[in-house]
Amino acid sequence: TYIYTGGEEAGVRIGLINYPRFPSDEATLLENAVKLAVQLMNRLSQHSYSIVGLEKTHWFSRRERAA
Repeated sequence: TYIYTGGEEAGVRIGLINYPRFPSDEATLLENAVKLAVQLMNRLSQHSYSIVGLEKTHWFSRRERAA
């Protein structure tokens, strides 16, 4: 369960690895992570997701922003 200001929701944490036998560049890994995250968000009825990279965290939410 993920707790955030104003609520909570069930979720999962999924890790991707850069398999040494078939390596990918960072842009390709991010592209694959985004595709997977969007599919999972829709199929699992989630409202947001984060993708944590080595240098940056990407966050997406379809919740309405507070004014």
